[in-house]
Amino acid sequence: MTLLIFAAGGTYAWFTASSQTTHDVSLGALRVAMNIPVPEVSSNYEPGTNVELPGTISNKGSLPSITRIQNNSQIKFAYSDNNLTPIPSENRKFIPTQKEATQLDFKPTSDDYFDNSGAYWFTDNDGQTYVLLDPGATVNVKAIVNFNGNEMGNMYQNADIKISLKNDSTQVIDDAMKHAFGVTDNDLIPLENPTMRISRKTRTSGPTKAERALSHLHALAVR
Repeated sequence: MTLLIFAAGGTYAWFTASSQTTHDVSLGALRVAMNIPVPEVSSNYEPGTNVELPGTISNKGSLPSITRIQNNSQIKFAYSDNNLTPIPSENRKFIPTQKEATQLDFKPTSDDYFDNSGAYWFTDNDGQTYVLLDPGATVNVKAIVNFNGNEMGNMYQNADIKISLKNDSTQVIDDAMKHAFGVTDNDLIPLENPTMRISRKTRTSGPTKAERALSHLHALAVR
């Protein structure tokens, strides 16, 4: 009886075991390096000409990146109007150039949008150019600053122009692109070579390189 009461009223200890698995997680790095040398300040630029600036953009990080290059050039006028009314030297200062007067064209050095492995080129409805780079990719680029003769009157004579390029890069994720550029993947249009646009009319099967670039963008943007 004593044994039965003890068995009924006692407690049992069950074999149990627990373990904890720990994973070390490292956050990816976004490191984009732009190397496009720009000339010194000059007053010798002429309307109707351009300056071509070759260089490279490299994704040295572990995350895919998307980069936009903008014209951030400045000008210091010597005259206040097309009648060559002088501006006193002490009042002359650098101000942003007007978009219509100095325009930026940004493209691959080879003029082939599919020449660099891991690089994908896009534009938007405003004509801005973007390049998506996979980790470790480097693209050879050229920035062409055009001086529009239709917009540069006499007041541009003897003006000092400081060419400057602004590099904005971010992650290839919709929220990041929206914050940095005001666009999402649905706003971006893959750039194509002129000959490839013609060949699409006679293509019978298989996606084009531009379509593959767009698919790559979509896959990254909605992760």
